[in-house]
Amino acid sequence: AEAAALYCRKTLELQLPTDKGAILGPAPAGIAKIRSRYRYQIVVKLFDGKLSPPFIKQMSDDITARFRSSGLTFSIDVDPQNLM
Repeated sequence: AEAAALYCRKTLELQLPTDKGAILGPAPAGIAKIRSRYRYQIVVKLFDGKLSPPFIKQMSDDITARFRSSGLTFSIDVDPQNLM
């Protein structure tokens, strides 16, 4: 899980210009382990605007393809209400 989280951050760093936003994490989630599965979160803070749906889909497809055989699951929450 940690390797996948680090990969996601590196991919985001390559795609998101530093003047557009900041990437926080990866960090263990508020509840770091559920049913023997570790959880990490990455927060993308944009200074203005939003990530485009095609960008989000591309990230999702890339992560799915890279970690398909590992049993990794992930979710993307746009405008989360909390970070638990």
